Amino acid sequence: MKKTFQLLPSAFIYSDALSEVQPIPMQVNSPRYVDIQLRIIQLSGVVGNILPMRGGLTPVKIDIINTDPSALKVQDSVTFSIGEPSKSVFLTPGTSAISISRPAGFAAPPKTQASYSIK
Repeated sequence: MKKTFQLLPSAFIYSDALSEVQPIPMQVNSPRYVDIQLRIIQLSGVVGNILPMRGGLTPVKIDIINTDPSALKVQDSVTFSIGEPSKSVFLTPGTSAISISRPAGFAAPPKTQASYSIK
């Protein structure tokens, strides 16, 4: 009996980039945590389930790109190790856009950036 397996690409997703509301409102003095997640990307382009980073990979560094560091404070990067499905980043309010880098060997996410505005 022949078995067929379909391998799907995985991508690191900045969870707020999937929000239909852009820019995302933030309140003064109300920082928030946002997740960067490793997810399956379906062949249709739909973002699938969160999955842990598989064994055998070396730690993967994800750079966090901030269009206006004077307005929105966020750390520079996060590093995923084996078994980790997500990492949280801490945002301090301002008006800016955040995106993440794509490491070699991983697919491009369908949406790459989230923008924020302070209210």
